[in-house]
Amino acid sequence: MKALNFLLLTFLTTLVIAPLSGQSYRLIKSDFSISGTSNVHDWESAVTKISWRGTFNFSDGILSELSDVKVNIPVDGIISTKGRIMDGKTYDALKEEEHPNIVFTMTSATITNKGTKVAAKGRLSVAGVTKTINLEVMITPLADGQYQVSGAYPMKMTDFGIDPPTALLGTMTTGDEVTINFNLTLSPN
Repeated sequence: MKALNFLLLTFLTTLVIAPLSGQSYRLIKSDFSISGTSNVHDWESAVTKISWRGTFNFSDGILSELSDVKVNIPVDGIISTKGRIMDGKTYDALKEEEHPNIVFTMTSATITNKGTKVAAKGRLSVAGVTKTINLEVMITPLADGQYQVSGAYPMKMTDFGIDPPTALLGTMTTGDEVTINFNLTLSPN
């Protein structure tokens, strides 16, 4: 009888504690890019290296809390569709030697729309400048407990002390505003 009571207590404790504890997730797939304009053509650079960490908490099967989120992008993993010259200009503009990573650290999140929309606030560090930003994120449940996290963030390079790159002796200039686009697939650890 004691064994049965112990098993029942263990089962009930698991039912109560499991939904309260967070499930950490790992990045398994990313479609991440930075796009902008110039006086000659629009451009896009793929983000080929990225690390992500974060914890999801659920209540009644619905995402109720998102915490411990940090995204790290090595600058040397940003690759332009326009070639190596553009890559070099990007790395120089982002001050890659002194600041080799772009980092977003979430400080708070408000979850709405039955766990599918997140208004996140956090610190974005680019080229040695850190600013608090607000970011709207959509979270879509997938099969096998996976989630798709997607959104876009428009920013001005000059807000982060970045001089928009130029080429061809200044005859080609990039626009100040760029958009960071992301679509990440996360899986439970």
